[in-house]
Amino acid sequence: MQVQSEKFWRVEEIMQEPEKNQITQILLQAFQPEKAGGIKAVIQVELSGMNGGNYYLRIENGHLEGGEGRVEKPHLTLVSDMQTLMDILQKKSDPMNAFFQGRLQVKGDMGLAMKLIQVFKNPWS
Repeated sequence: MQVQSEKFWRVEEIMQEPEKNQITQILLQAFQPEKAGGIKAVIQVELSGMNGGNYYLRIENGHLEGGEGRVEKPHLTLVSDMQTLMDILQKKSDPMNAFFQGRLQVKGDMGLAMKLIQVFKNPWS
């Protein structure tokens, strides 16, 4: 399943534990294309916990697409649990603190990981 970054649903309707098929939608809703200029990357997101799974994101030319599944040779892999990801997206938790506390693992391009902090906003705001 591939999802384009069209915002056609309301994130506010998503509960704290989103359904598996809503994870990519939440990430697409949080994406800020105006802040993604110059980024060309494939990102793997591995989530554990309730409704966790493997997801991928492709960013290029200020455009984001993603879906469920794995990709080969991502530029960056983010490993976390669902609650930590939701806390980061809602700005309840700082991604750097989550990293240093071991709740978020980053494999690959650390510079890209730092850029992503600015590229994704709180989808509930």
